Amino acid sequence: MSDLLSRPVVSPAVRRRRAPLWSERRAVILTCAVVYLGLALWFWHHQLLPGDAMSRLANGYYVFYSRDPHLAAIGFVWNPLPSLILLPFLPLTHLFPALTQQALLAPLVSAVLMTATVAVAHDVLRRTGLRRVPRLLLTVAFAAHPMTLLYAGNGMSEACFLLCLLLAVRSFHMWLAEGRVELLVPLGLALALGYGARYEALAPAAAVTVVVTLVTYLGTTIHRISRGPDSPARGPDSSARGPDSSARGPDSPARGPDSSVRGPDSSVRGSDSSVPVSESSASGVPVAPVASRARRWSLARADAVIVGLPPFLAFVLWAAASKIIVDQWFATFSSQYGNSTQVDTAASDISSVTGADLPSRTVYWLQQLIGLSPVALLLTAIALVIAWRRRDLRVLAPITVLGSVLAFDALAFLSGTSFGWLRFNITVIPLGVLVAGHLIAWALPPAPLPAGAPATAGPGTPTSSSPGLPGADSSGLPGGPSPSVPAGDPSGLPGGPSPSVPAGGPSGLPGGASPSVPGGVSPRLPEVGSSGRTGADFGGFAGSGSGVVRRVLAGAVIVAAFAAVPGTLAVLSRSTLAREEAEWVTDSGSERRRELTQIDARVAADLDALDLPDGAVITDAAYAFGVVLSSDRPRQFVITPDRDFTPALTDPTTHHVQYLLLSADGSADAVRIARYGPDPTAVPETGVRTWRDANGGLQWTLVPVP
Repeated sequence: MSDLLSRPVVSPAVRRRRAPLWSERRAVILTCAVVYLGLALWFWHHQLLPGDAMSRLANGYYVFYSRDPHLAAIGFVWNPLPSLILLPFLPLTHLFPALTQQALLAPLVSAVLMTATVAVAHDVLRRTGLRRVPRLLLTVAFAAHPMTLLYAGNGMSEACFLLCLLLAVRSFHMWLAEGRVELLVPLGLALALGYGARYEALAPAAAVTVVVTLVTYLGTTIHRISRGPDSPARGPDSSARGPDSSARGPDSPARGPDSSVRGPDSSVRGSDSSVPVSESSASGVPVAPVASRARRWSLARADAVIVGLPPFLAFVLWAAASKIIVDQWFATFSSQYGNSTQVDTAASDISSVTGADLPSRTVYWLQQLIGLSPVALLLTAIALVIAWRRRDLRVLAPITVLGSVLAFDALAFLSGTSFGWLRFNITVIPLGVLVAGHLIAWALPPAPLPAGAPATAGPGTPTSSSPGLPGADSSGLPGGPSPSVPAGDPSGLPGGPSPSVPAGGPSGLPGGASPSVPGGVSPRLPEVGSSGRTGADFGGFAGSGSGVVRRVLAGAVIVAAFAAVPGTLAVLSRSTLAREEAEWVTDSGSERRRELTQIDARVAADLDALDLPDGAVITDAAYAFGVVLSSDRPRQFVITPDRDFTPALTDPTTHHVQYLLLSADGSADAVRIARYGPDPTAVPETGVRTWRDANGGLQWTLVPVP
C-alpha cells in the first residue's frame, strides 16, 4: 500500500505526451520492417545473395542437416553469432525448403536485425533530447542510407554487428547520463555479443573499458562512497522532498549502514570520515568533494571489471573452445581458410586497386570514408569541442563504440592485413548520424511544457531521480514524471536545475553532482545559464539569444547528415572503391552473381539425380556451401566440418567415398590440394564431369574415386 501511495500519479497530459512517442516508434519499426523485408525478397528473387551470407547460413545448416550434425560444425574461422541466430528457424525448412535451398532465411533475418538496429538508433537520438522533426529526419538519414539498405537485405553479418554496437551505444549513453552502475551490465553484454558477430568488437570492448574507468575515477564524489543498498534515488519509490532534503524510499530510512549526510558541515562516517561531505566554493555554492584517490581508483576498477568482463570472457572462451576442438587458438589467423591467408593470397590483387604503399592506401581509405559520410569526422571533432565546453560526456558513447571500430578497421587496412572492403567502414554512418543528433539537441533544446502541465523529466534533462535520462521517471521508464520536480518549477524545462542540484555546482566532474544521483556521479552535468536552460547557445558558438542562428545551425547539420546519400551513391558507382557491392549494384556484377548461384544449384540437382548413398561425395564446404544448401540430399556429402573428414580424405575407398567434388576457384580447396596439389591444372580433364559458366570458365569438377 505504501508503494501505491508513494507512486506518482500519471496525469492525462503526460499520457497524451507518451502516446505520440509510442506511435512514432511503431511507425519507425513498421516502415523499416516493410522496406527491409521487401529488399530481402528482392535480393532473393534476383539470386543476388552474397557468398558470405550463404556460407553463414550453411554453417548453421550443418549443425542439424549434415551427415555428422554437431554444434561445432559452425566452425571457428568466423564468429558464430550470425549462424547461431539462424538455428531456431532452420527446422522451418521442412515447410518452406526455399529458406535454406535458396538461402531465403539469411536476408529475412538480416532485414529484421537491421530494423531493430534502426529502432535502437532512433531511441538513442530520443535520449539526446532531440525534438521530433530532427529526430525523425536523422532516423531517416540512417535508415535510408544506401549501405544500410544494401546490408539490410543481403543477409550478411553487418546488420547483426551494427545491432550489437548500437545496443552498446544505448547502454553507454544511459550510463554517461545517469551514472547508474547497473547500466554497465547490458553494456558489457552488448560488447560480448558484438564479439560473437565480428572480431572488430575487441576495439570497442577495450575503448569502452578505458573510458568507463577514467569517467568513474575522475567523476566520483564522496556521495558515491556513502551509497548503500538503500541509498537515495535507487528505485521507483525514491522521491525528493525539497531542495535541502534527502531522497528516501519508504523502506530506506538511512543512506547506508556506515554513513549519513547531515548537512554542509557534516562528514561521512566510515573509512573516509576525514573527507567532508560538502564544501563551499568562492561563490558560496555547495561543492561535492572528490573522494580519496584510493577510493576512486577502487570504484573505477570495479566498474571496469563489470563492463570489461563479458567481452573478455567471450574472447577467452571462444579461443579456448577453438583450441580444444580444432587445435587452433585463433583460426581466423592460422587456418588456411582464415582472413590472414585470404589476404596474403590476394595481396597482389588488393594492392593493384588500393595501392601498395601507405600514402596510396590512406587516400583509398579516405575516399571510401568520405563517400559514406562526408562530414562525419568534422561533426565528431566539433561535437568533442562543444561537449568539453558544456561538460556533457554523452556524445562519447557513439564516438567511443563506433569510432573505435572504424579506427580498428582503418589500421588493419593501412597495415596491409585487410581487404579494405567498403563495408568495413559502415560504422561511420551511425556515427555521423548520432553525433549530428547531439549537435542539434544542443542547438535546439526541447520545447517547454504547455502551461499548467505537470513538469516531467524531459529528454536530456538530468533530475535527482533520473539524471540525464530522456523522458524517464525514477524507475527508468520512458516518459514518466519526475517526483523530484514540482509542477511548474523551471527545472521542468530542458536542462533546468534539479531542486537537489545547485545550479552550476561542481563535483568530481565539472558541472556539479547531486547527492541524490545514484552513485553521486552524473557525467552529464552541463553548465546552466541564467535562463535555466541548457543548449541555448550551442556550447557558446551560436550566440546566447539567437533562435534563428540555432535553427540555421541545426538545419546545416541535418543537410550534412543527408549529404551521405549522394556521396555513397557516387562511391557505389565506382567498382574500385565498392568491390564487393559491385556484385549487386552493377549489371555485370549482378549477372555474374546470379550465374554462380545457378551453377551451384545445377551441380546439386545433377548429384541428387545420381541417387548416391550417404557420404558418397567428399568436398570442401568452404567453397561448396552453395551446392550443399541447394541439394535435396545433404547427407550424401562428406564436408570439412565432419569429424571423419580427414580420415575419409586420406583413404576414400575405405570410407565408401565414390566422388571428389573439386572447386576450380578455391585456392585452399582441401580435397583438391590433398589429391592433386595446389596447382589447379593438375586436376584431370578426362573421365570426369565438369560444370562451366557461360563464358566457358571451369567452376566444378566431379572426379570418380578409382
